[in-house]
Amino acid sequence: MHTRLYFILAFICGVSALKAQIWELIQPKYATEDAFVADVSFRNFLPATDGTVDVTDLLQERIDFLAEKGGGTLFIPEGYYAIYGSILLKKGVILRGERKKPTAADAAVKGTILMAFADRGNPDGLPFITMQPVTGLLDLSIWYPDQLADYVVPYPTTIFMGDRTFWGNDYCNVKNVSLVNSYVGIEMALPSGGTCPVIYHVWGTPLKKGVEFDNINDIGRIDYLNFSPDHWINSGLPNAPTGNNVLRNYMISNSTGVVIRRNDWSYLCNSKIDGYKI
Repeated sequence: MHTRLYFILAFICGVSALKAQIWELIQPKYATEDAFVADVSFRNFLPATDGTVDVTDLLQERIDFLAEKGGGTLFIPEGYYAIYGSILLKKGVILRGERKKPTAADAAVKGTILMAFADRGNPDGLPFITMQPVTGLLDLSIWYPDQLADYVVPYPTTIFMGDRTFWGNDYCNVKNVSLVNSYVGIEMALPSGGTCPVIYHVWGTPLKKGVEFDNINDIGRIDYLNFSPDHWINSGLPNAPTGNNVLRNYMISNSTGVVIRRNDWSYLCNSKIDGYKI
């Protein structure tokens, strides 16, 4: 009798824990390389998807929730999402959206667009997204609406893998992401080091520096970078520069595509960096 009662109580508790998460097979609007299940869909919590509401706290709450459960995928459907702070992507959590793959013929930015506003003019501020180990950022775009081509203003790093003090960049993944007009695109664990970061199919127009990687202790994979002034120019987003030479002149005088420092067993290939000083 007691054994049966304990089993019933355990079953009820297990069901309650499962109900705390919303499991969903996602069918994204744009083609992806895989099928995926999201533990939490952001659409169930959103007040709006047009960029008129600051979703910083709500997004961080959903990330924290998944991290407490041991990790999982947080799906953010197509739309504009205003973020006026910084995001900490905690261990085991994947942030995934919808993204139309850009091409040379059609670079229009469509899908899940995170709008970054924090720390304009302060390059030493917190990164827009800090990635703890074993995290992922997939199928989305990041755009700075207040950045202007004829008056480029510094911002903090957009994506930082690791922490400057106590953890590394172990197994961080950034795949199929557009950095529309980041000031500094992606940095990896300076100086804490780490292993096996993956950067794959990243497009955009980083204005100061595209990618910097350092202290990778084991097999960093940096593949299919595509950086050019044309991506922001042809993004179709408000305040995008026109085809004049203002942006091109700035970048050919100031911008660096990739900075490579001390690494073991890492590679950078299949990439195109066009219109940069270095």
